[in-house]
Amino acid sequence: MEEFSFSTKKMIIMAIIILIVIIAFYFITVLVLDKKKTKSSESTYTAIQYDEIIVGNMYKQNETEYYILATTKSDDKASSYMTNYQNYSKKEDSIKTYTIDLDSGFNKKYLSSESDFTKEYPTFKTSTLLKITDKQITDIYEGEEINTFLESLIN
Repeated sequence: MEEFSFSTKKMIIMAIIILIVIIAFYFITVLVLDKKKTKSSESTYTAIQYDEIIVGNMYKQNETEYYILATTKSDDKASSYMTNYQNYSKKEDSIKTYTIDLDSGFNKKYLSSESDFTKEYPTFKTSTLLKITDKQITDIYEGEEINTFLESLIN
């Protein structure tokens, strides 16, 4: 009977030790995962792009007056247009500016061999700067006219 109680005592002690080890591993795991979650949530930053729109939304902006620069990669001067456009948008008295990437999948159907601004949604031949006032296109600048106009706004 003493052997049985010694053996039972040993098993209970072993069970307690195993239980302590399992609980310790659980808390260590929780601490490590919590630290990883905190680090990843601190380093994850998602920026929502509100200045780039699609052609289908060009008349749906809140402002009554704004510019839209629609560019395509096939236009060699698109980067200079964008630079001048950004310089203008940084001016204190500038009106709101938006961009359209004509090469994106949402906008490709609006690229055409000829520009047409008479339709509900225009088609673009090349990079174009539009001024929208009260949901209507009021000014259109294509090609080098874009830089000339933007430079006049900047100066």
